[in-house]
Amino acid sequence: MTVQDSTYVLGVNSHPMDEAFVTCTTHLTSENSISGNLVESSSFIDSPLLSGITVAFAVISILCIKRIAGLLPSLMACLFRSKETINLEDSVKLRRDKNAVAALMVVPFVLCMTSLEIWNPSLIRNMSIEIRFLILLGTFLFYHLFRIGVFHIIRPERLSNRNYGILNGIGYTFFLTATIVILASSGICALFNMEKELLKTIIYYVLGLTYSIFLIRKTQIFVKSCPVFSSILYLCALEILPTGLLVAAATL
Repeated sequence: MTVQDSTYVLGVNSHPMDEAFVTCTTHLTSENSISGNLVESSSFIDSPLLSGITVAFAVISILCIKRIAGLLPSLMACLFRSKETINLEDSVKLRRDKNAVAALMVVPFVLCMTSLEIWNPSLIRNMSIEIRFLILLGTFLFYHLFRIGVFHIIRPERLSNRNYGILNGIGYTFFLTATIVILASSGICALFNMEKELLKTIIYYVLGLTYSIFLIRKTQIFVKSCPVFSSILYLCALEILPTGLLVAAATL
C-alpha cells in the first residue's frame, strides 16, 4: 500500500454486525505535504488507546443492535414528516431509547470524524491521533452543552414545556440518524474497496442534508409557539451561529 493510493484496510477480521463501525477506525494513510515531503499519518491500529476504545464500542453497539433496529423506522420517518418527529419525542420508550443510543454513538462518531479527518483544523493537524481525538471529543461536547445552555437562558416565554422538551430532543434524533448512515456508508465503502475521498464526500452530504432537515423541523416546531421572525432569530443564535463557527474553525 502506497501513500498515493490512499486506502483503508481492516486491521482485524470483524463480525458483519460491527464491520461498519470498525471500518471508520481502521488503518488510514493520507497524502500530506510537509516541506515537500510525503508523510504517513498515524493510524488507529498503531494506537492501543483508540484501538481499545474501538473494540469496546463495537461490542457495545452489537449488544444494542436490537434497540437500534427498533428505532430505525421512526428515525427514517422523521426525515419526511414533522409529525413523526413530535410523535417520537412524545413516546417515552422511544425517546428514552433514542437518547441512550445517541449518547452511545458520540464516541464512534468522533472516532470516525478523527480517522477520516472530517474536522481537522490546521492547529491540530500535526498532533498525534490520540490528541486530535480528545480535542474533537471535547469540542463536540462543548458545542452540545453550549447550545443547550444558551437555549435554557434565552428560552421564549411563550414556549410550552412540551415544545421546549421536543426542541431539545430532536437534536439527538438527527445526530443519531446521521451517525447510523455514516457508519453504514463506511461499511459499504470498505466492502467494495472504495476510495477514502468518496467516503468523505458522502459524509459531507449526509451531514449537510440531516442538518438542513433538522433546522427545518426545529423551525416548524418553533413557529407553533413564536412568531416566524422571532423563531428565525432564535435559530440563528442557537444553531446557525455556533455551527458556523465550528465549520469555520475547520477551515483555519
